[in-house]
Amino acid sequence: MSGAVAANGSVTGVAPDAKLVVISVCGETGNGCQYSDIISGLEWCTLNKSVFNISVISMSFGGGLHTEETCDISSYEPFLSQAYSSGLHLVASSGNSESFVGINAPACSNKVTGVAIGLRDGTMAGGNRMDALRIVAPTINPTAYVSGNSGGFGGTSASAAVVSGSIALVLQYVNLTGNTFNQSEVEDILNNTGFGIYDSGNSNRTYSVVDVYEAISVINDTIFPELTINSPINYSNTTNLELTFNITVEDNLNLTNVTLWHNFTDWHSNSTNSSGINAEYLFTLNFTEGIYLWGIVACDVYNE
Repeated sequence: MSGAVAANGSVTGVAPDAKLVVISVCGETGNGCQYSDIISGLEWCTLNKSVFNISVISMSFGGGLHTEETCDISSYEPFLSQAYSSGLHLVASSGNSESFVGINAPACSNKVTGVAIGLRDGTMAGGNRMDALRIVAPTINPTAYVSGNSGGFGGTSASAAVVSGSIALVLQYVNLTGNTFNQSEVEDILNNTGFGIYDSGNSNRTYSVVDVYEAISVINDTIFPELTINSPINYSNTTNLELTFNITVEDNLNLTNVTLWHNFTDWHSNSTNSSGINAEYLFTLNFTEGIYLWGIVACDVYNE
C-alpha cells in the first residue's frame, strides 16, 4: 500500500514526496495480523512521532464486524487513543465483506477515519459501510509499486492508503500556511469538500469521495465574496410600489447562494441559488408606504 501513498517514478502515488516509515504487523501474505504486533506498531509510531516526523498512521487491515457507532476494542483502543492524543491521524480500511450495517475494527473507532470505496463518477464501488463512516476513495485498479514493479490492486486497503496520502498532502499545506488543524478538522475538510455519492439500494447513505485539490482550496480560501449594491442607494426615496434590488457579487470561487434580508413584512429573506463566480442578482418585491431596512448576504462553496 505504500506505493499508493508515495510512489514517485514512472507512476506516482497520492503524495509522491511523502516519506514513509513501514512497520509490518501482518504475515508475508497480508494475513495473520496479530493484536500484539498492531499494538507494538502503534506504540512505536507514537513514541517516535517527533523523531521521524510521523503525521499519519495508515492501517490497511481490520477484523470483526461492528455495528455500533463507535467500537472500543479493549485489546488496542488505549493505544489508538494514545496515538490520537499525540496528534497522529489514524486511517483504516472498513473491510471488504460488503456489509451495509457495520465496519471492521479499528476503522470503527472514533479515533480513526474509516474508508470504503467510491469513485468520482458517482459509483459506490464497495467496502463495508455504516453511519459512522463518511469518507470513501478510489481503489479500482490503481497502479502503484508492488515489490519493485508497478501493478494493480484494490479493496478498501488501497482506499485507506489513498486517504492517508491525501491527509499527508493536506497537512503539508496546512503547515506551509502556518495553520494547525486537528484530526477532526482535517476529516471534516475532506468530507465537506469531497464529491457526494448516494449509496442507493444498499446502505442508503451519502458518502464523500476524497478530493485533495478541493480540500486544499478551502484552506486557501481567505477571500470573502465582494458585494456591490447597484440600486437602490441607501436612504433613497421612491413612490414606486414595486422595487428591484440590483446587486453584483464577485468571488474567486463559485457562489452557492445570494440572499436578500429585509423587514418588509417582518424580517425574512428572499434567496437565489448560484453557480457562478461573478454575477448580477435581481430581487423584485412589492411593498406599501413605509421605511424599510434591507441587506445582502452571499456565500461561496466553502461558506465564506
